[in-house]
Parts: sequence; C-alpha cells; structure tokens
Amino acid sequence: MNTKKLKVGFLCSSGGGDLIAINHAINYGLLTNVTILAVFTPEDSHLRTNEHLSGLPFVDYSIVKEERDKSFFKLLQKINELELDIVFLAGFKYIIPLSFIKKACPIINSHHSLLPAFPGLYKKEDVVRTDVGIIGHTLHYVDEGVDTGKKIIQMAMPNFKMDGFDKILSLYRQGADIMNIQTLLTLSSIKGETSMLPQQHVVGNLLFSEKIDQRVITYINDLAYRKLR
Repeated sequence: MNTKKLKVGFLCSSGGGDLIAINHAINYGLLTNVTILAVFTPEDSHLRTNEHLSGLPFVDYSIVKEERDKSFFKLLQKINELELDIVFLAGFKYIIPLSFIKKACPIINSHHSLLPAFPGLYKKEDVVRTDVGIIGHTLHYVDEGVDTGKKIIQMAMPNFKMDGFDKILSLYRQGADIMNIQTLLTLSSIKGETSMLPQQHVVGNLLFSEKIDQRVITYINDLAYRKLR
C-alpha cells in the first residue's frame, strides 16, 4: 500500500485558480496521495482569505527588485527546507532565475496557449483575436527558457472568437483544472498502478494530448465542482 504522499507547494502572486481546483479535488477525495505543504504568497494576498483555501499553510515571501537574487535565495531555502516534490506556479508574476531552477524541486507552469505557439506574456484575448482556428493550454516543466520546458499535457479547443469569449474562458478554466488534477493523479499513483476505469482523450469540447482518467471526468461533472466554478 502506498502511504507516502506527494508533497506539493504553490508559488502564487495574484492568481490562484489552479490552487483552488487542486485543493478542492484533495478535499473531495480524488487526490488521496497528494498533500499541500505550503502556499507561498505575499503577506497581503487575497488568497489568504479565500473561503476555498481555508486551513492551508500560507508562507510569506517578497521579491524585492533591488535585492532580487537575495529574495529568490530566501524563497529557495524555504522550499528546500520543506523537501517538496513539486512546485506549481499559480499566477506567479516573476521570471525565475536559472540558479533557483537548478537547485529546487521540479517546477510546473500552466500556460494558456498550445506551446510552442504564443510563448511568454500573452493575454487570452490576444490569442483569441488571431486567425488560428484551434487554441489551447499547456502544462509544462520550467527550464531556463521562456515556456520551453518539457510538456506534460496539452489541451486543444475551437477558437470561438471574441463573440464566444465567455465560453472560451469557461473552457480554459475547466481544461486547466482537468490537466492539473490528472497530472497530480498520475504523479501520485503507485508505480506500475493502472486504473481499471475508462480513459479518454476527449472531454466535451476539449481534446487532450494525454488520456484523462474517468475519475477526473466524474469529478468535473459532479455538482460539487460545478458549484466551485
């Protein structure tokens, strides 16, 4: 029996949608082998008062522009002291130094495009306004480049253009939640364990590069998740 849990941390700035979904999936009983050991946020972050994140271990950090290297070194120390297995970036607005990446545990970033298309700072509106017919989302490991790390999973969907932008935002959120939860479900599974439940690449309007476990699909369709979103 696998009793060792995957120890996860989050680096947050203003965003936190990925964190909310993952924490909800843990409380729901889907991610039984995952534990959130630290949520790194600025002291005044609104996430600390979010009702969906009550009880999580928040840890202060500050990145001082004039002391950037020193600030990241302090943050790295806190991460390594906790012996985290994975760190997720959730709306983290800073470019992470290479020295930090090399000495920290693996870092996962969520990017709202089908990489390698549209790397870097792009608003969703900018991508939607292009003439591409298919848009999407990528979950990838962080390396020394800008959104160039190894891809974990990608999601594609039709570009409904600005007339369908509300629908696009809803699908982006659902797709990102599915990718994050599926990734943690896979990473926290017992080595060699395979689900006997069906798996599929297509969920509604979304096409995924990796198969999605039926347990994740059931969760996404559950009233508890729909109330969250």
